[in-house]
Amino acid sequence: MWLYEHFYHDKNIKQKRLSATKYLIDNYVVKIDPDMYCVVSKPTDGETEEFIAKSGGTGISLISLSSYYNSGIFNNKIIEGLGNFLIFLQENSGNFITCYEMKSGKKNNSDPCIYYLGEACLGLLYLYENNPQEKWLVSAKKALIYIAQLREKDRNDEYDHWALLAIRKLFQVAGNKLSKEETLLLKNFVIQNVNNIIEDFKNNGSLCSISTVMEGLVGAYYCIDDKILKNKFTII
Repeated sequence: MWLYEHFYHDKNIKQKRLSATKYLIDNYVVKIDPDMYCVVSKPTDGETEEFIAKSGGTGISLISLSSYYNSGIFNNKIIEGLGNFLIFLQENSGNFITCYEMKSGKKNNSDPCIYYLGEACLGLLYLYENNPQEKWLVSAKKALIYIAQLREKDRNDEYDHWALLAIRKLFQVAGNKLSKEETLLLKNFVIQNVNNIIEDFKNNGSLCSISTVMEGLVGAYYCIDDKILKNKFTII
């Protein structure tokens, strides 16, 4: 909804997104302490027996909520608090712990998902765009370097479109302070993802898969220099 509103300036969508955002904040955003908020999954949602906050869900919420920063519509403390929560979940390695149990206050990785890390990074980068505190950029950059290094070691064939979108967003940040080695590492990660999905694409025809593939490829297109590989996108 945010992307549609942003690119097409649709006033109807603008109002609907505002209503949806208010619903999200009223029903799923929870205060942990004065400087930290999270987005929870409720027991009634069928996913869990207790209130759980996930790094991925908080990251996705930040993508849209960040655009309201300094709008006067929602409290900036809530939006910043979501970013603080993600940093709270980040390990020294750069990885984000997947879950936070609201009742016990414990962090755990009981619900692993490769997409959570990219979702969290993209949310932090949108937050940085609207509230340029260095900590948001540092956290996102550290996490993306982590996942690229991890992929370089194990060479698995999973396709991570959220990470591709986050890397494109990081490359767009002026003064991202990426070294040549880090830039090359991230580009190689993008290329590996693209090659994996091109090989697998013909065997996976679900609407959701096609949509996420195309979304990731759009992000990847602006991150790599290989013209031959880019031309393969048009064939897809």
